[in-house]
Amino acid sequence: MKSLFFAVALFAIQPAFATYLAINESGEIPEVGDYKLGIAPQLLLNEGGGANVGVFMDAPIREDFSVRGMAGAGEVDFHLGASAKYIPFPDVDNQPAIGGRAAIWYAREGDLNITTIQFAPLVSKKVTDVTDMTFVPYAAIPVNITSHKGRNFTGTQFVVGTEWVHASAPNLLFTGELALNMNDSYSALTFSLALPIDESRGFKTR
Repeated sequence: MKSLFFAVALFAIQPAFATYLAINESGEIPEVGDYKLGIAPQLLLNEGGGANVGVFMDAPIREDFSVRGMAGAGEVDFHLGASAKYIPFPDVDNQPAIGGRAAIWYAREGDLNITTIQFAPLVSKKVTDVTDMTFVPYAAIPVNITSHKGRNFTGTQFVVGTEWVHASAPNLLFTGELALNMNDSYSALTFSLALPIDESRGFKTR
């Protein structure tokens, strides 16, 4: 309970920015008590283009379950979101991490109030045999159920990305992601930088 309260309180004081409809994470889940606070710029590639910028915070709850808080602004005027990731099959030996993520967003774009519920199967696999680098490539197929002004529709995307860490800065987590619109959604290029923290030691930089 203390850990969850700490996560919610720390997210609540962050400025209101985050990436819209992005997955932006692999199937890896940090140890309980190790939180991640990150910033993520996003470039929209369709629907007239534009950019969003954001912050997010991850809070691991169990070894197979974590939650994320998100908020953002930019081309999409502002958006608030939360997600939960469940990975029942961890990355072990030759087995990739397999699971899924559910998320909800409230967004404002022009005169539209938009609510989106997202469900995304997620798979990833850590790659460590690269000099001074660790990569975690991932893929997902988000299904976005969107509602605004009495209109309800379902959009889909195909997402590929990777997390990576350099040996010289093992506590800095970088992510790059490409989301491709398959139907009634956004195509976007998203990057992020996350800094792990924990409630007993604060920020960790190396």
